[in-house]
Amino acid sequence: MELEELKKSWNALDEHLKDKEFIKEEELEKLIRHADKGIHAIASLNIKLILISLPILILFLAEVLLHNRLNPIYIIIIFAWIPALCWDIVTTRFLQRTQIDEMPLVEVISRVNRIHRWTIRERLIAIAFLLVLAVLSFIYWQVWQYGIGMIENEKVILLEPQTYMNLSGEAIKPMLDFYKVDPSNLLVIYDDIDVEPGKVKIRTKGGPGTHNGMKSVVKEIGTEEFPRIRVGIGQPIIKLAMIDYVIGYVPEKELTILEEGIEKAEKAIEEILKHGINYAMNKFN
Repeated sequence: MELEELKKSWNALDEHLKDKEFIKEEELEKLIRHADKGIHAIASLNIKLILISLPILILFLAEVLLHNRLNPIYIIIIFAWIPALCWDIVTTRFLQRTQIDEMPLVEVISRVNRIHRWTIRERLIAIAFLLVLAVLSFIYWQVWQYGIGMIENEKVILLEPQTYMNLSGEAIKPMLDFYKVDPSNLLVIYDDIDVEPGKVKIRTKGGPGTHNGMKSVVKEIGTEEFPRIRVGIGQPIIKLAMIDYVIGYVPEKELTILEEGIEKAEKAIEEILKHGINYAMNKFN
């Protein structure tokens, strides 16, 4: 009875498979060779990219760290570059260990599917990262323009806000927060119509006066307790809108006087860093 049932089952299976098409052994071997070649080509490309990226990353880190050029954009690039490089090494090892002709078909299919998923995720992450980097770069270049250097053995960040002058505080506040700088270590240099052309006035603290840029700084950082250097440009001789006077044409004779004030401000900065603000106030005020 059991033999009869087995024969019936075999015949039923034979009928079921009669019209089915099977992949020929030669075609299967060709398919395996093609897949194996593709996987190892990807692994070979990854190795080349790693060998190119690694020295570039080392040179980039050396340039940034040795010359004090660290900024938010570079930090983001470094923190994305290093994990990406490590991930490339991991995926390359995974690809190299994928021997299609020696593995069970189920494991091969599983590995190929995993590689496919990884590739899709890598592309999505790369696109998202580039979009974020583009937005942050735009903010950085439009809001911040700065450099880092050494003056009198003191590390100094020179910031030129790229906002409207009336919104200068919106550029200064994020910079203070990012570098954890206390407002007492902030030195604001700005033009002032209430100071004679060619002269500078140094103060340790105080209100913003009539200067809208300083009003923005005080508002954003929440204190008036920070030093500043006021570079004199004087009042307009003729009746003129303030905006036209501040950004308008400067006659050569007046320009020479203004340049003298800028030079004094430069020297005042050095004296503040070298001897302290009180010494500079006694010397320049």
